[in-house]
Amino acid sequence: MFSWQKKHFDTIRTNYAHAEYFKKNQPFLEELYLENEWHNLSDMNQYIITKISKQILGSLTEFEDSRKYHLTKSKAERVKELLIKCGATEYISGPAAKDYLSEEFLAAAGIQLTWMDYNGYAEYPQLYPPFAHSVSIIDLLMNAGERAPEYMKSFGKGD
Repeated sequence: MFSWQKKHFDTIRTNYAHAEYFKKNQPFLEELYLENEWHNLSDMNQYIITKISKQILGSLTEFEDSRKYHLTKSKAERVKELLIKCGATEYISGPAAKDYLSEEFLAAAGIQLTWMDYNGYAEYPQLYPPFAHSVSIIDLLMNAGERAPEYMKSFGKGD
């Protein structure tokens, strides 16, 4: 384990030790930060996203590593190339991609672009009020536990 991993774990533990669902999620955090040695951020992020989505939130979404598609383009062209290779008909993107993606650009490839709207999420009980919207999924898991999907638009709720 790298020292940054222990530091991250300790920071999360310090901030959430008194949260209602910390103890329930502690084994996952220990596995993530203390039992693995992450040599690259992509592998760690894929692990976190898959583990939280499938095992903690119960999502049925299938995940794949984009490296398997041997993408050759960059930025917007890379996104379009990946979507075409996956057979996608819709792409849901965060608003930061508005700098380089357009609906017309993807529509030319038969792909509908939908922008994710992060406004209007329901508030959940947080450990340290007042409520803060711009936090990570870790905050939601520590404070809402198995009720987390109730606060998420991606589960058809939270709005």
